[in-house]
Amino acid sequence: MIPIAITGILGQCFLSIYFSGVLVPENLITALASPTQLSDIVTKHQSAILMDAWLMGIGSFLSVTFYVGLVYISGAILRFAGLLTIIATTAVLAVALVDVTFMVEATNAAILGHTDTTKVAFDFVGGGGEAFDYTFIFGPAPVLITSLGIVLLRSDIIPRFFGYAAITVGVLFFIAGLLSIFFPRASEITIAFEIVQMCRGIWVLTLSIFILIFRKGNRQIADSISTD
Repeated sequence: MIPIAITGILGQCFLSIYFSGVLVPENLITALASPTQLSDIVTKHQSAILMDAWLMGIGSFLSVTFYVGLVYISGAILRFAGLLTIIATTAVLAVALVDVTFMVEATNAAILGHTDTTKVAFDFVGGGGEAFDYTFIFGPAPVLITSLGIVLLRSDIIPRFFGYAAITVGVLFFIAGLLSIFFPRASEITIAFEIVQMCRGIWVLTLSIFILIFRKGNRQIADSISTD
């Protein structure tokens, strides 16, 4: 159970750094209107942007490992909710890795002087034309966290509170995705998405810390599950 908790903490820390934007230059998004200026900024800060992409990739992988680990220790691998969680984690990881691919492509294109390719790639991952956040909340995110909440409600290891909290976050993800259909590119939707993401992050960190603190009391239960 300790490795599962560690993957949750590390994954969330990496993703928090990525979403905070501390590694990306502040004028990167505003430069999206000018391909040449954008290419110059990307070339100048290529290492920081690639590090940001790495944090996104490894953070997403660790987070997915955490979710699958929760399904495993809850003994729900063969239950419908457990299988649905695993399918959703696959979709989430795929979206994240495609996002990373576009970031890397934008950086490489800028280095090669392909300004138009750089602009198109960054249009997918940042600014008003970003697409991956919408893809994330249109299906994978609400399904993942909601089905995981249902798994935890039947768990003998994790308190039911975390299951109800996960379902609540999943519903909020669904609402955010629904609102983004009727109000595309609205700043309020972006803020709502960031708030829901923050709630998910707090949930992950809280549950991970709980597992670390109470791991001794739950070890016998986890061992009995692994031997079944």
